[in-house]
Amino acid sequence: MQVTSELSSVKLGGLKREAQWREQFDRIEQGFNQQLKEEEARFKSIQSDYQNFLHSAFPHVRVWSDIVFNASQPQDSYQRLWEGIHVFLQDAVKEAHTQVQAVHDRVIRLLNGIDNLPSAERSATHIHLSDLLAQVGQYIEKTKKWVESTSSPGFIKPIIERGATAAAETILRNVVANITNLTEHIPAVKRIIADDEQRVLAAKLSPEEVVMMEALRDTSSEAKEVDEIELGLLFQRLGGSPVANWQTLASLYSKQRLSIKIASIEHD
Repeated sequence: MQVTSELSSVKLGGLKREAQWREQFDRIEQGFNQQLKEEEARFKSIQSDYQNFLHSAFPHVRVWSDIVFNASQPQDSYQRLWEGIHVFLQDAVKEAHTQVQAVHDRVIRLLNGIDNLPSAERSATHIHLSDLLAQVGQYIEKTKKWVESTSSPGFIKPIIERGATAAAETILRNVVANITNLTEHIPAVKRIIADDEQRVLAAKLSPEEVVMMEALRDTSSEAKEVDEIELGLLFQRLGGSPVANWQTLASLYSKQRLSIKIASIEHD
């Protein structure tokens, strides 16, 4: 305004002050550039703070790529940062939901496999796994609600309002804690499931044992003696079959699929 005013009043005579004006403009430009550099450094610091905090809380969720500071539109840079944080938190909740769903599926598979267990163990195991399934079902409902919550545009509003003026931990401490709580019981549930899976796997019949059981049923049917089958008759019927051996028979016995009765024989 000073330059325009002077050029307007004294015309080209005002140009004699060009060097002074240039010096003043240079100071303004230097101050402006310095302010931009400081704002860029501030933005980078804020972005790094959020990246480090969230990566520490959820190391398996991919952090957004670095956002380059837009000097001509600084607010655009912050808007993209808030969007990156929003997507990250959505992914963290989806991962929690996936973890819980995976555990739920494992319990379902176990329930479908308890027929491998000895009959004496099935009822108690079924009750135990059904209770566990109901418990995990509650976790699934919680994660579903959080998936819906984080999808809402209003979820990110507190970060937009205060994100540039407070530390990431201050802004997101409660959110991170709530998301973490969604899966805090999962490790204990997995240990319980692993124990049951080992029991079911150990009780599952091998292909050789399946053949032996079928042979036992066929022999029992032929002999019309459901409760007792003479071993000699069994091995005679199986002939040269590779499953007709004491090892397979002993394995079935250890899995409580059959009982063995020992009786002395008196010869005349």
